[in-house]
Amino acid sequence: MGSGFVNGSGGGNGLNSRVVNLTVKDDNGFQGERAAYYNAKGQKVDPYTGRTIGNSDPAAHIPCD
Repeated sequence: MGSGFVNGSGGGNGLNSRVVNLTVKDDNGFQGERAAYYNAKGQKVDPYTGRTIGNSDPAAHIPCD
């Protein structure tokens, strides 16, 4: 199950301005809660650069400690 915000105004708190969505999932495949950030097109992005990334990129699933 996931949670997060949708259709944010972009950026804030150190995030790139292209970040508008965030999901947090507790996924056993990743062993714990992980955050994923998205742009307005629904593409996964690095939260600090705003660049689109693939699922294999470490920034695609950031651990929530």
